[in-house]
Amino acid sequence: MHKTLPIDYQMESARLTFTIPVQADNPHVFEALHSEGFMDGMTWDAPETEQALAPSIGKMREAWQGGKSYTFSAYKKPTADFVGRFGIYLSDVAHVWKIFYYVHPQHQQAGLATEGATKLLELGFTKLGAQSIEAFHVVSNKASQRILEKIGMTLIEHIPQSFQKHGKWVADNRFGIDRGAWRMQAAQRSIAIRVATTSDLPQILDIRHRAFSKMAPQSYSAVEVETLLQDYTEDEFLQMIAEQRLFVAVRAGAILGSAGWDSTNIRHVYVDPNALRKGVGARLMAHAEADYRAQTKNPSIQLGSTLYARGFYEKCGYQVVKRAKAWDGSDYFQMNKVFNAQSAGVSS
Repeated sequence: MHKTLPIDYQMESARLTFTIPVQADNPHVFEALHSEGFMDGMTWDAPETEQALAPSIGKMREAWQGGKSYTFSAYKKPTADFVGRFGIYLSDVAHVWKIFYYVHPQHQQAGLATEGATKLLELGFTKLGAQSIEAFHVVSNKASQRILEKIGMTLIEHIPQSFQKHGKWVADNRFGIDRGAWRMQAAQRSIAIRVATTSDLPQILDIRHRAFSKMAPQSYSAVEVETLLQDYTEDEFLQMIAEQRLFVAVRAGAILGSAGWDSTNIRHVYVDPNALRKGVGARLMAHAEADYRAQTKNPSIQLGSTLYARGFYEKCGYQVVKRAKAWDGSDYFQMNKVFNAQSAGVSS
């Protein structure tokens, strides 16, 4: 069971402060609700008077104290201007929470809705014990859809007749994200990709050694593993570093992996064994590929894959050209990827 938040609980993001709503918010709320088109996606209608909003403050406090629904007013730093409302409530399904939000028209198109919705996911997964979090948006509201996609949610279902507004059916989309996906995305957001430097080389080589030592024995003999461990030259690394064609993934100052390109080949893709299956390799691959395309304009790229890494590269869009023999007689896959027109651009 989740822990009930205290009534004075606050959240902070880069530009916003979130607290329990107060009566002083009502003039701003009333103004927002009566803005043209603002209520089109709401299941309810705007109140006729500002005074009609007064009872809602007490109801939100009661729901908060009940531990199943938390509504926040968001204020912009440092002016404390009212920005909007953000909320999260427990659904009828155990451990499934739902979020909602609206931003005053004066503060729209500034990324504040995305910033606030991101905090709601963090609250749900870290404080409220959510296993999954969902949100709805009316199909006509493409801006809301983009926000849900930006915070990592994916479409669960389309509801052609979700609710009626003024005698007409309104279509909704239901989006969601589970705890595992949120954790992975949160970890990825904390990772930066940058050009490798010569001072990074000892860490890169250490990761290479540990990665091969852990993974290679499942596909190669002890002799072949030892050959893999020794089969490199520092000169190649240094040349790629000098030409800014080798990249590293970094989190909190620690290198998690590397990837780069040389000629027409992806080279030196290594991920720290402690950072596997967290999206590090995929981000490194995407960055190296994007840089390769930007520099060479070539429509395709190649690589040589160890037997055990084939599945990873296939998920990155590569296809096996043939199974081949290395100079020492060990097997590997020659693989190739043809880029599509939409995949250009260096990732950040």
